[in-house]
Amino acid sequence: MRPARVAGLVTASDRESNGDDLHAFVSVPVSAPAPVPVSARYRILSSGDQTDQPVPKSAAAHRPLAMTSNEPASHVHTPQRAGQDDTCHGGRELGVQTFQAIAEIAKLEAGLDLPLGKRRMVAGRLLKRLVRLDLPSYEAYLDRLESGDPEELRRLISALTTNVSAFFREAAHFDYLQRKVFPELLHEARGGGRIRLWSAGCAQGQEAFSLAMALVEVAPDAPRYDIRILATDIDRSVLRSAEFGTYHASMLKGLSAERAEAYLIPDHAREVFQVRQDLRDMVIFRPLNLHEAWPMPGRFDVILCRNVVIYFGPAEREALWPRFQDKLNPGGCLCVGHSEKVIPAAAPLLEPDGHTIYRRLA
Repeated sequence: MRPARVAGLVTASDRESNGDDLHAFVSVPVSAPAPVPVSARYRILSSGDQTDQPVPKSAAAHRPLAMTSNEPASHVHTPQRAGQDDTCHGGRELGVQTFQAIAEIAKLEAGLDLPLGKRRMVAGRLLKRLVRLDLPSYEAYLDRLESGDPEELRRLISALTTNVSAFFREAAHFDYLQRKVFPELLHEARGGGRIRLWSAGCAQGQEAFSLAMALVEVAPDAPRYDIRILATDIDRSVLRSAEFGTYHASMLKGLSAERAEAYLIPDHAREVFQVRQDLRDMVIFRPLNLHEAWPMPGRFDVILCRNVVIYFGPAEREALWPRFQDKLNPGGCLCVGHSEKVIPAAAPLLEPDGHTIYRRLA
């Protein structure tokens, strides 16, 4: 049993002022130290070999000029000419060497695994950045990244990751939690215990709010107790939206009419729905890169990291499993995505208890 705390109503103002260790370990600073130029921090991989030497800025003039993908922004469209490959569009081309340099930056910054077969997708997604920045080529965009612009590095990762989410996605996980995990946790909370859950890679917030709803379905008085849900994502733009807990009707996929009526407040004039205040007060949103240090000294009772690690390389995936294991309380539960699997040798204390569900041994 973890140390007891006095139970009480958790409000938004409490979250910002109570100074407890949860608030401390999710206080990720918005500002960052002076950036180190990316060109000095990664290896550029050519099509035939690789080198550990950073690419000098002057090398940009010798890289092939770029012409883009056939997945551009809808307002930029040029028919593909004979002889062009499928990364050519709008007078720009994402060459192999440039793609590999960008892919290496994405791997360094966020652990993303971008094999050459993803070149078309990357070209299409980054075309919008070229248009927004009024850059003539992917080479120019690479130069921008190499300069160490922290905001553009964040936008790069945002462009290359998929922020798709839904309420009660992979419903079997929530059914499992409600049957086998939440009753015990709620009993502990009523006795003054503290309960912590983590939605890692929360995207627009539906997963975190689904956890809050699932808790309230088991115990309507759950918001009264010391129960917090940490929701993190690398994309700060989606977090800014998620914090409001407001969703257009088209974003309510997975939410039954009964749950929508019980937990959402409609604004019919704007065709949006907002999650109830008491549920929003249970969730704290913070930016977090899973491949950097985790500023959370405490452990969690439940961690959901679903359909996230599939975007990482094998080494990055293997490095994450023991970190999740160490962040779980004994008996704690980890749920992963339907196509993901914990490597037993990497996290021997995580024992399977159903498909994509793991419990930490004592």
